Amino acid sequence: DEVFASIQIQGLQSEGYSVQHVTTGETAIEFCKTNFDSVDLILMDMDLGTGFDGANAAIEILKFMQIPIIFLSSHVEKVMVEKVEKIASYGYVLKNSGITVLAASIRMAFKLHEANSELSKEKEHLKSILLTAMDGFWLVDTQGKLIEVNDIYSKMSGYTLPELLGLHISDLEDVETKEEIAVHMKKIIEQGKDRFESRHRRKDGSIFDVELSVQYRSFDGGSFVVFIQDISKRKKEEEIVLENELKLKTILENILDAVLIINRRGIIQLANKSTETIFGYTASELIGKNINMLMPNPYKDEHDSYLLNYLETGKKKIIGIGREIVGIRKNEEIFPIELAISEWKFKNEIFFTGTVKDISYKKTVEEQLKQSQKLEALGQIAGGIAHDFNNILAILMGNLELIQRKIPSDNPSMLKKIESSLNVVERG
Repeated sequence: DEVFASIQIQGLQSEGYSVQHVTTGETAIEFCKTNFDSVDLILMDMDLGTGFDGANAAIEILKFMQIPIIFLSSHVEKVMVEKVEKIASYGYVLKNSGITVLAASIRMAFKLHEANSELSKEKEHLKSILLTAMDGFWLVDTQGKLIEVNDIYSKMSGYTLPELLGLHISDLEDVETKEEIAVHMKKIIEQGKDRFESRHRRKDGSIFDVELSVQYRSFDGGSFVVFIQDISKRKKEEEIVLENELKLKTILENILDAVLIINRRGIIQLANKSTETIFGYTASELIGKNINMLMPNPYKDEHDSYLLNYLETGKKKIIGIGREIVGIRKNEEIFPIELAISEWKFKNEIFFTGTVKDISYKKTVEEQLKQSQKLEALGQIAGGIAHDFNNILAILMGNLELIQRKIPSDNPSMLKKIESSLNVVERG
């Protein structure tokens, strides 16, 4: 054995390795304890004489340091190989394999140790994430079973950690069936990752909305790293926003006045159904265009400067006041409108809402009323004149009748003239 060891040492030194040789298991253990930082790999002979054999010495060393160990032995018995496999070994080399095989085994052992170290670091990293993550966390095997879960998800779901470990995803998933989950997992393996929304079941049977971010790790047999965020509050807020949007849309679509929303540049952001009816444009023709397309000149050319002046000075001329102006339809018909404008902000952006009432009919009725009032006034004047004239005629008639009585009967010519005058007064 001393001769064999000497040959192996020389061969390894020729490969560029620095070699320290000890002859017993106890010495090997002590050497590793005192030279912890200078030992990179151990070649362990299975036969070390009395005391610790190679396997037991390796077990003791691995208790205080993680290091690659290659076993050297002349034994080929199955029981010996199985004994070594139970230890975290990096190879089993027969003593007569030669320096080339041994050097190759050492190189492979270093690579394997490096890979295992990286894997250990990754596991430690995942463990730290598991402990500190604000979201729920799963580590899932390729069969869909939970092998790691954090406290956050335990609180989300109402299950204890021991209850969660070993559960299948389908035991918690409310949207996908077990078969659909298997298909989804296969897709994630192909893509490497996925992000999606779903719903989970708590232990008490209640449902909560979740967003899952999944990444597939191919090493160590394959696994899925899953982060789960409870988005129930967000979904509820989204439902409220959607409900309010539907209510607003219903109101806007049923209101008789045109309603338009523009941004600070005068670009139309929204137009309701009545806008289409009043102006003749569809909403798609209006949205994204300047509001001045609904104004005849000179308002059209002046609008942008009015808007800019307000934004710079804050001086209001029409905002919050309202007034009557004119608009122009798609067919170029100019018509009277009543305009009211309000200003509001959303996410630090300024918007304006304009409410437009078509007052064409109102103006027509007002004009008709004016004409009617004029005629009524003329009628009153005429009635007054007629009344005064009738009074005059009554006086004339009375006087003519008195004269008629005074005229002698032998003056037929005068009586005839008086009679004629009375007839004229009666006709008046």
